[in-house]
Amino acid sequence: MASLGDIEHPNIGSMLRRSSTFTTEVDILILAHHGSDNDINSKKFFKAVRPTIAVCSADYDNQYGHPHDKVRKVLHELDIRVATTKTGDILVESIPNHRKEYLVTNYKSNTTDVSSQKCYVSKKFHLLNMNADTIRNRLHN
Repeated sequence: MASLGDIEHPNIGSMLRRSSTFTTEVDILILAHHGSDNDINSKKFFKAVRPTIAVCSADYDNQYGHPHDKVRKVLHELDIRVATTKTGDILVESIPNHRKEYLVTNYKSNTTDVSSQKCYVSKKFHLLNMNADTIRNRLHN
């Protein structure tokens, strides 16, 4: 999981796109600046990182319309699911084996009722099956 906070500078996005660790391990991406239209929340960035889920933190009123329509469209084109906090909390939890699967639950606001829930397989799981030499070689290339 990676949280991009309020970063917007294209140099930061470029650095993260070139990081093999970042691009091979990030399954869940908390969008930069609530999913606003900026250099980080771009098609180029999302194609490189390939998160399974993009999380947009926004309140119920969502007066700024986050995530931006352009960002939402790009995520849809790349088949990246968007989860937003405007209707309730989002919980990401490891499934009991703690190796492969994780569960994403989107709750309805002010209740314990579930709006949506889905299980995913971590991108990093295939690395766990490799021996130490293979992993070391991947990290240094």
